[in-house]
Amino acid sequence: MIPESAHLFGTYRTFAAETRTRVEEEVERVTRGVAEARGARCEVRCMRGYPPTVNHANESDVLASAAERALGAGTVRRDAPPCMGGEDFAFMLEEVPGAYLWLGAGDGPNLHHPDYDFNDDVLRHGVETWGELVRGRS
Repeated sequence: MIPESAHLFGTYRTFAAETRTRVEEEVERVTRGVAEARGARCEVRCMRGYPPTVNHANESDVLASAAERALGAGTVRRDAPPCMGGEDFAFMLEEVPGAYLWLGAGDGPNLHHPDYDFNDDVLRHGVETWGELVRGRS
């Protein structure tokens, strides 16, 4: 027996807002094309979640320099690969130039994993970096 309706759900994440828009357009185009080819109707709803978290270059440099002053030369990774994690700070970065910092909590289960255990030792990294930012040294 062929069902009268079907529901398809999914998640997509992108590194750029333009790519996100393109993905939505392509999903709509392909879905409508398949439905029309089969004599069916379809409804496509894309619900946007978190935007990509994209640091601004100048603010990233200021933050990385402050972290290096606080924690020592060679302690800051400036070339970390992009990450697909969702972050609400991304909304702020869409409105105001800024930078998001990972404190280097180490390997192990990620933040939303039930076995995640925050590494309290990295709190010092954040406090010392913020101290350098407040002092505003170049």
